[in-house]
Amino acid sequence: MASRIENSVFMFYETLIRAAHAEEKHSVLISADLELDKLRLYMRLSHDRHLTNQHQYQYAAGQLVEIGKLLGGWLNSESTLNPSP
Repeated sequence: MASRIENSVFMFYETLIRAAHAEEKHSVLISADLELDKLRLYMRLSHDRHLTNQHQYQYAAGQLVEIGKLLGGWLNSESTLNPSP
């Protein structure tokens, strides 16, 4: 489980880097959102399997919520700057 979480974190970060340099950011940001959803799932699974304690899970979940808000704001700003035809 730790390996999956670690790989997902790196994939999320790499996707954000691609989005920062992409001309068409919206589709790349959607991919980042998918990766963030996978991270949330892995954290829930690790908690359900008692691989993390309550404090660790609450901290990670809170951080993922904050990251999701930032990502959502970036997605919204891209939608506003480049409205679909």
